[in-house]
Amino acid sequence: RSFSSKQQIKKVVRQNPITGSYYSLFKKDKSKGIVVCEGLHDAMAVRILFNDYDILCLNSTVHTDKALTELFHYDQIILATDNDIAGQTAKQKIIKTLQGQGKGLYEVKFNAKDIDEAFRRKENITVMSIKDIEKENGLTADL
Repeated sequence: RSFSSKQQIKKVVRQNPITGSYYSLFKKDKSKGIVVCEGLHDAMAVRILFNDYDILCLNSTVHTDKALTELFHYDQIILATDNDIAGQTAKQKIIKTLQGQGKGLYEVKFNAKDIDEAFRRKENITVMSIKDIEKENGLTADL
């Protein structure tokens, strides 16, 4: 899918004052929610897969804590972090922080190392509610 010429995307770069590093927030005029991913290539795949959503690109999982404040502005949050230890740790930190906040939390499921690779390989990519995932795994949480 592509954007019409009338749609406007704003890139907002937030600087971490301690480290001087950045995460990126790509905002649309109207969005259904936000998708969190790790890298720029992931963000490009997310833009195609989730055209109606803003994108929070961490640029590194070390920016998770600083980027969390952006997520409180959204009711629907989709997590598309990598399938490595750092990505899964970032995802769990986000879930733990937003539990009980009345947010719709979802996870993008794929087998590749990241969503960009899954997209390029034309893998099956699904979105599941965190509540449903935890029920499947026999876990409970106050989401």
